Formats: sequence, C-alpha cells, structure tokens
Amino acid sequence: MQIRIIPEDIDARSRAWLRLYQKWYTIHYVIGIAGIVSSVTVAARPQFVSGIPYFLEILAWMSSIAIALLAFLAPIRKAKVYANAWRLITDACGRYKHDDSVPTEKLYDAMKRGEGLIGGSDAWS
Repeated sequence: MQIRIIPEDIDARSRAWLRLYQKWYTIHYVIGIAGIVSSVTVAARPQFVSGIPYFLEILAWMSSIAIALLAFLAPIRKAKVYANAWRLITDACGRYKHDDSVPTEKLYDAMKRGEGLIGGSDAWS
C-alpha cells in the first residue's frame, strides 16, 4: 500500500487552521497572564513599586483592559473552534492517506464540516 498525497488546498487549509488555533491560544494566555500579574501586583502593593509614580494606576488600567479583551475577543473560544476544525480535517487526511477506499470527497466533506464549525461560531482570524 502506498501513502496517498493530500490535495494542496486541503493541506493548506489544515495548516491555516492549526496556525489560527495556535495564534488564539497564545493570545488567550498572553492577555490572561498580563491581567493576572498586573491585578495581583495592584492588590499586593509591593514596597518596591511605591516609589514609581503612577505605576499602580497604570497596572490597574492594564488589568482592566486585559479582562475586557478576554471578554470581548474570547480568544480561548476561537482557539477551541479552530482546534476542532483542524482535528476534523486532520483525521480525514490520515484516513485518506492510509486507506485507499476513502475517496477524495471525504476530505472535502471534512473541510466543509470544519468551515461550518468556524462559521457557526464567532471565530474570525
């Protein structure tokens, strides 16, 4: 049995969905960590920052902005949608490559289902 080649448009879509999943996942954690660090610093009011003018006020605003971004962008929700779409197409590609009875149409069906997941959510790139 020979491994079949995935059509380029399917492969490109799979790679794009993986990148978007990774992008939104990273955005979620970067914003979340920034919000946590800034809010904890404001709440703790450590002695070493007391001499820096407006530092705690700036951190308080940063924390508020981070929470607002997490709420309005919902990056973890977008990451999950792209991850699910990517898993659908990756599974179909694996079956296609190693099972000669799987027709090419199954790949396009999986891509269509993935696009349906993305389109049915508020995920955007």
